Amino acid sequence: MFLEEKLFLLRPDRLLSIHQHDKLQEIKLSGVLSLLHTAILETSLESALTTIEEAIKILEPLKVNKCSEVLDTNVFLEFWEIEDFDTFFQIEHVETQEPTACLLMSILTAYKTWIQLVINNDSAMAAQELEIQKQGFKSCANLLARIFNVSLEKYGE
Repeated sequence: MFLEEKLFLLRPDRLLSIHQHDKLQEIKLSGVLSLLHTAILETSLESALTTIEEAIKILEPLKVNKCSEVLDTNVFLEFWEIEDFDTFFQIEHVETQEPTACLLMSILTAYKTWIQLVINNDSAMAAQELEIQKQGFKSCANLLARIFNVSLEKYGE
């Protein structure tokens, strides 16, 4: 099975701290976002996968702690239903001292998983459908670049 990574989701009340980082982290984040952007622009999914794996290596090892409490989400689900969903989709709600890196790692993991699904899918996905998915990830990368004050101009933006 090729889905060995878990998707780490930050607690919603910890998202406000993602914009706080030092110069060294800024350089690292800039490199990772640039690699993500490069991977999205790749025409070869295999090349994109290699580029994403390179970006993931920059962020590793990412130290996270599983959330010890379940936040109230105002949905009418039992706790076991939420856990069942998270287990099925390999989601883990976490806390970390590196929330920005965790957010980026989650996006990289999602994009990597999507690429692997497309590569390993027997039925061909229409070019337009592929482009729509890529545009979604591209918009996400551009949003993060703005949040982190990182320029992607030299990469075609």
